[in-house]
Amino acid sequence: MDSKNSIINEIKSFLPFINEEFIVSISNKGIYKRSVKDLEKARENILLSVKNAGTIEVKIEDVVVELNINVQNSKCTCPSSSICKHTVMALLYLKEFYDNNQNIEEEIKEDEKEKIDETIFYEELKKLTG
Repeated sequence: MDSKNSIINEIKSFLPFINEEFIVSISNKGIYKRSVKDLEKARENILLSVKNAGTIEVKIEDVVVELNINVQNSKCTCPSSSICKHTVMALLYLKEFYDNNQNIEEEIKEDEKEKIDETIFYEELKKLTG
């Protein structure tokens, strides 16, 4: 869980840059659209890890992307010399991973709240029947 939390904390600094307008501005509309489409296929084969502060390593099938908080300084092992579809896919996946894990955290908090409510209910019931 600590590694997931550390990834979540690192992703937070990337969130302002993970939107269509910004991504298209650093690449182009075609790369953005292709990346969205290819992410659907590759989603099951993606691994995230924090390399160091401000850098997240994203393995997408056989390619490794080092996402830097300064996105222009990100690196990919593919032969592209500019912002490639893998870098865009990695950014989009970060947002998806963050959103999915925020929902899980909220569900856990809600479950804990329900357990507390049940405990209070049963304690009150004991007082009335005891």
